[in-house]
Amino acid sequence: MRIPGVLRAKGMNEAARLMENWFIGAPAIAPSYGKSDSSTITKTFLNGFSKYTDKIDEILKDKTYINDAAKNEIRKVLAKRGLNKPGSVFDMSLNPVTFDSKGFSVQRGVIESAGIADPITGLSTALGAFTVKLGIEGKVIQHIISTDPLVTKDVVIIDKVGFYIRDSYDFNDGFFPQPLGYWNVCTNDIGKTPRDGRERVMNKDFRDWRGLNSKGEDALVFSNDWDIRTLSSSEHFDL
Repeated sequence: MRIPGVLRAKGMNEAARLMENWFIGAPAIAPSYGKSDSSTITKTFLNGFSKYTDKIDEILKDKTYINDAAKNEIRKVLAKRGLNKPGSVFDMSLNPVTFDSKGFSVQRGVIESAGIADPITGLSTALGAFTVKLGIEGKVIQHIISTDPLVTKDVVIIDKVGFYIRDSYDFNDGFFPQPLGYWNVCTNDIGKTPRDGRERVMNKDFRDWRGLNSKGEDALVFSNDWDIRTLSSSEHFDL
C-alpha cells in the first residue's frame, strides 16, 4: 500500500512512521501484539492538538486525580509499590512502558482523536481512541494530630501529576466495519468523501494485505516520555 507516502506528503510523519512499521513488521494480531512502539509519539506532538490538551486541562482543573476513586487507586498502587509508609517517596522515574507494565498508573481516560465532524489531522491518522494514563509524584508523611496522647495519621502528599498515552495500533473491527477515510495516492489527497478520485479504505483492506504478504504487525503504542505538570499547590489526603 502507498498510504504512508500520502501521510508523509501531508506532513503527518508520526502516522506515516507507525504505518510503515506495521507494514514491515512480522504478522501479529491484537491483542497478541508484536513489538511496542515507544519512540514515535512525543509529548511535543501530543501537545500540538487540542483534543489532548483539552483533556489534560480538564483533568487538572477538575482534580479528578484526587477524586474518591483515584484516592482508592493511589492507595492500592502505593501498597503494590511498597511505598505506603511514612517516609516513602514516589515518582515517575520509570519510563511509561515499564510503569504501565507494572500496573502503576492511578487513573485513565479515553480521548477520541476525531469525531464525525472533525477534520483529518496528524493525531487522528496516528491514534484512534487512545488512552491517557496518570502517574503521581510526592511522598507519604506522618501527621501528628495530638501529642498527649500521641495520635497520628499517614497522609499522601502529591506535588506533580504526569501523563502518558497508550494506544492499540491495529486494524481490527468492532461490531461494525471501520472506514479509514478516502484516499488518492496519486494526488496525495485524504478526505471523508469519495470525490476527486479518492477511494475508500477500510480496516479490512489492511487485514487482507497481511494475509497476502505475511507481514502486518499490530503494536501497542506509548508516548516516549512523561508529560509532567507541577501542581501550583500540593494536594493531600489521608492514606
